[in-house]
Amino acid sequence: MDLSANFFTGWDHYRLADMLRLPNLRYGKSLVQSNNFNTEAERYLNLFPNSIVSLYLQNLGYFSSKPGVHFPILHQAVVKHHFKPKTNNDIFLHLRIGDVCLADNDVRFNRKLSPKELAIHGLLLQYGQNDTKYYMQPWKHYALHLNRCIKLGASRRVVLVGGIHREGKGQNESIQLIQLYIKQLTKLGYTVLHKIGGNPDEDFILLSSVPFFIPGGGGYAQLIEDYRNFRK
Repeated sequence: MDLSANFFTGWDHYRLADMLRLPNLRYGKSLVQSNNFNTEAERYLNLFPNSIVSLYLQNLGYFSSKPGVHFPILHQAVVKHHFKPKTNNDIFLHLRIGDVCLADNDVRFNRKLSPKELAIHGLLLQYGQNDTKYYMQPWKHYALHLNRCIKLGASRRVVLVGGIHREGKGQNESIQLIQLYIKQLTKLGYTVLHKIGGNPDEDFILLSSVPFFIPGGGGYAQLIEDYRNFRK
């Protein structure tokens, strides 16, 4: 399996979950100063005009100042989006890769973990005063869900999905991490494919639609889970 390609999606600093959830981020100072946009919302509307974020912002209206995701408006954006996925009984496994591979503040180790350590232990970070959250899930999380999917009738083919939204951040570590997952999954008798570095909106719509989805860590995967629950 070729893992030599760049995993960067080409969508620089495209943060789907954060833009939908956080009005302070949407209407605060743009994170990418080189583009000369006043706010992140302005940057998205100009650089990603047909994206889920822009479609969401255009219809947000009254709810613009409220934190959290307004799922009916998100659903409108997904329905309006040009991408219409084809689904099957494969297991779609999301991996949070990229910049998180470089983190040095795991609450259990307080240092940068190797790709092998990340694959085994995941990455547990503090995101509030008293809260911790997996930004990369440990292997046991995936193993548990793989068994559940097989019992529910999934195929023994696993499609790895992920991407890097900050160019050059954790590329080599991400390759090593994915190679470890491929090796372990193959050892367990799964056929492994990958969809790495693709369009983040299309990945979101696909992973929100497939029968068998295993979430990774971070806000993107949590948004997919929440939207899947909303659609139910």
